[in-house]
Amino acid sequence: MHSRESAKHRIDTLLAVTTTLTESVKFIEDLKFKGMVSAKEASRYHQSATDALNKLLNAKIDNLSGLNQDLKHECPCCRNASEKKNP
Repeated sequence: MHSRESAKHRIDTLLAVTTTLTESVKFIEDLKFKGMVSAKEASRYHQSATDALNKLLNAKIDNLSGLNQDLKHECPCCRNASEKKNP
């Protein structure tokens, strides 16, 4: 049961990161449309977001928290293996 909860949590985290990146690209595109950022800046941001999404898609779910230290949580699923409770 714990591994199912852990997998669900990691998938939810991956979806949240993906959604955040996608929304930020939409926001930058809106700023470009309004003339608040240049097309070059928007393109550069779009490329960096695309690179981040590709990195996430190519990563193993087990290594998700290793991609970015900010993704580590204090919940039981993301603690060090030695701290995890065995079912």
